[in-house]
Amino acid sequence: MSKPNFRPIAPLDADDAALERVNETLGVPTMVRSPAKAALPPRRSDVAPSRRQKKVTFRGPEPAIDALKLDALTQRTTVRNLILIALRDKGYPVIDEDLLPGAGGSD
Repeated sequence: MSKPNFRPIAPLDADDAALERVNETLGVPTMVRSPAKAALPPRRSDVAPSRRQKKVTFRGPEPAIDALKLDALTQRTTVRNLILIALRDKGYPVIDEDLLPGAGGSD
């Protein structure tokens, strides 16, 4: 399939004010800048150094990973929260603030 052969548009002999009047008459929408975005909430970097997060990646048996994902879905939480709750239940130093907000599982 070939590209269509577009002809260049000849330069217009109209100033911006005239074009603006035509646009208003025809009801052509104009681009409007959105208002400044509200300041984003502070990132987790303001957490005490002992509560900073570190990443751990591991491989596990497919049935166990599938079961974790299914439990997370049915409990409306995340796999991360399920693992942290299990670690907390085993006595590891996990506090409620370590769990993702709004993801449930803080029981």
